[in-house]
Amino acid sequence: MQMQDSTHICLKRFFARGAVLVMCVAAVCNLAACNEIEEPAPSATGTPTIPTQVTEPPGISTEAPEHSDTLQQSGLTIDPSKEPPLDAAALSIAVPDFLTAEQQDLYRRAYCIYNLFCLESAAVEDFPLKDGTIRCTENTGRVEINGIEYCKSSGRYQKWDDFVALVESVFTPQLFQKLNTYSEEKVIFQNNEGTLCYLDLSNVADDRLFNKEEFKLVTQSDSEIQFYVIGDYANYISGYDEPLESDVQPGDDFTKAFSCTLLKTQAGWRFSEYSQPS
Repeated sequence: MQMQDSTHICLKRFFARGAVLVMCVAAVCNLAACNEIEEPAPSATGTPTIPTQVTEPPGISTEAPEHSDTLQQSGLTIDPSKEPPLDAAALSIAVPDFLTAEQQDLYRRAYCIYNLFCLESAAVEDFPLKDGTIRCTENTGRVEINGIEYCKSSGRYQKWDDFVALVESVFTPQLFQKLNTYSEEKVIFQNNEGTLCYLDLSNVADDRLFNKEEFKLVTQSDSEIQFYVIGDYANYISGYDEPLESDVQPGDDFTKAFSCTLLKTQAGWRFSEYSQPS
């Protein structure tokens, strides 16, 4: 599913002011990196299986991120390792128990940032400022970039460099680029003279989802961890859903698997692949 311009849809806000995002994209996202993983084929016995082999990950950046003791020199106004601020809802989401505490924190942060690309871009303004206030997105200015209208950010990450540092503290640069690609002509988040600008886009969550707290470890090493997040859904629709089960009938409950891959880079652990049920 592809997010739509605000001139064609009414922006549906899913979050109360001051809360970070809690759900991700509904159905299959047309963004390359938002696509659901290819569902595993049933085994010879008819029982669905999940692959245990991991494909070779793409190349990654070897540049170390800026640290808090060099923020002044880098020009950043945030410490990326502590962003975004997590509220009670974000802290309460289920996390894989096979990850370390550091990796679980990274998963929570990825959960929030991923929603900006695949659920509601304007929610980037919902993160509180340093004084605890939240900017009103209705008063956000507009700017035309290459013939395309963008909203100008006035929130916590209104500085482009801060936003990039935020995203690349969780995702690899390659995944950032994939998530940020809306079409051949458009990107979701854009740099305009050092200011963060964004397309006004939103998506609708799948209300058939009733559980997303199961995790399936595929491989784990000192340099790479691959796992699936399993989503349980109600009311299977033939020809629309791609379930793990081979014998599911229309109207049945069913499951989908969403792939995540953590890589150990010189900058630390980063997600090179990330998706979640919605």
